[in-house]
Amino acid sequence: MKRKRVTKSNTPKKSDKKTKNESIVEDQDTDEDEFKVEAIVSIRQNKHKKHYEANIKWEGYEAKQNTWESLDGLYENWDFEGKDAYTFFEKNKIDVSNCEDFNFVKKTHKKGGGKKKDVQINKKKDDDKNKSKRKKLAICPVSHKVNDGNLKMECDGSYANVGYFLHNQKCFKCNATFVSSGEHELYKVFKVGFSSPAYICTSMNCAYYICEFCHTAEILDSRDSTREKRQRTIP
Repeated sequence: MKRKRVTKSNTPKKSDKKTKNESIVEDQDTDEDEFKVEAIVSIRQNKHKKHYEANIKWEGYEAKQNTWESLDGLYENWDFEGKDAYTFFEKNKIDVSNCEDFNFVKKTHKKGGGKKKDVQINKKKDDDKNKSKRKKLAICPVSHKVNDGNLKMECDGSYANVGYFLHNQKCFKCNATFVSSGEHELYKVFKVGFSSPAYICTSMNCAYYICEFCHTAEILDSRDSTREKRQRTIP
């Protein structure tokens, strides 16, 4: 895509030295000089908020020679309707990948645009904060036998995702790692869900977690032990 030369003061100049004859020819064709747009690097609103301006990367010129051009003026020179913007960019190989937060059809910023990076940074901070909290947890002194009532069921698999207290934690008995998706693998992986809950200590500052398999096994063991005791008392 080509457009007419903009004003001399803000037009990038080629650094290559030209012969005297070439300079004369160029001076004669000044009004016909055209520059090819390689990419639209970014979009900004002017200080009066009347229109948007595009940071243009010109083909054959360095980034330091980019210029700011009125977006309305570019559209007028390119002679197309706003609805055809992306088709035009694709056809003329104009890179607008750095302007994902801007809608060139409506010529306005998209809702939530430019916040994605901030959200990711905040999420990482929260994850680091939760991670540091998990390191401080230890096994509390209360009894963790299943029949003593100090364990509660946890069915929400999302707690095994990054940033939550079950993430990368292991069953205290079988050492299986808690995950939110996938398949069970004995002694290695345990998927937390409604059909396969984990059991955690009722204390918020305790790192005692066991999987459903170990919880059920302990209940059965306690029943077998009680049954044996009863049998011994029978005369």
